[in-house]
Amino acid sequence: MRIATADGRRARRRGEVGRIEVRGPTVFPGYWTRPRAVLPRASRIGSGRAISAIATDWEPFTTSIARATSSRRPRTLYSLPVEEVLLAHPAVGEAAVIAVPHPDGVSAAVAIAHARAGNEIDAEECLRWANSRLPAGSQLEKVVVVPPAEIPRGLTGKVLKVDLRERYASC
Repeated sequence: MRIATADGRRARRRGEVGRIEVRGPTVFPGYWTRPRAVLPRASRIGSGRAISAIATDWEPFTTSIARATSSRRPRTLYSLPVEEVLLAHPAVGEAAVIAVPHPDGVSAAVAIAHARAGNEIDAEECLRWANSRLPAGSQLEKVVVVPPAEIPRGLTGKVLKVDLRERYASC
């Protein structure tokens, strides 16, 4: 295992943010009953696939910051900080930030959100509100408002962002 920076070099400084890269004979060979489902997406050293944002700490400790969501110019956008901004909006009950294809060839960040009980979300107002609080390069392209039941979840209750990406790819 190593922590790699965006340009692929090994992170060396304390607090440097990068992605986890792993290699080994037993590293994530596949999903239970679907071993071939992940092979094209395997995350191994040299693959360049960002799976998490990690800050290095005193060896051998690391701190998980967020899962990577998309590659954008000029840097990777992490979903957790954007989701935290959206959750601060008074009408937002839950939000998931995903990457969708954009006509300019890079990924665009899109938020899928549902309203708190007793509230309604105006998608355009929420988009302006969130982008006014997000740094340049971390801003959203769109906010899609859905009922809570339309946010897919796994057995543990975790939002299935892969399913959201497929559902909203043409967003």
